[in-house]
Amino acid sequence: MENKRLLPLSIIILAISIIFSSIWIGQSLQKLSNAQATNTQPSIEKALLTDEEAAEYLGISINQFKDILIKDKNDKAKLTSYPTYRFIPYIELANGNKLFSKEELDKWIKHHMNNKYFN
Repeated sequence: MENKRLLPLSIIILAISIIFSSIWIGQSLQKLSNAQATNTQPSIEKALLTDEEAAEYLGISINQFKDILIKDKNDKAKLTSYPTYRFIPYIELANGNKLFSKEELDKWIKHHMNNKYFN
């Protein structure tokens, strides 16, 4: 007799737990879906860097970076030929601003790891 009373109660408890777990799983999936939607935006990496960004990329201050550029310009003026990556490669715009490629900066670093031009 007692089993007959517990069976409906067990069924009700089971049904309630299934409903609540379905709601909980649904909300979790919704949150996960929203998080993925915000992360799927393609990140566009800049091809060229400004002076400040190049200095940051190299891990030096902007003043140190500009000092290197000035030294490069002065040393380059005295030479007729030199290895490509002895001096920091850049593109100079009409307004005097310079743009730097990460790839070229990496090659410049690699060149200087093998050669010593700085005093």
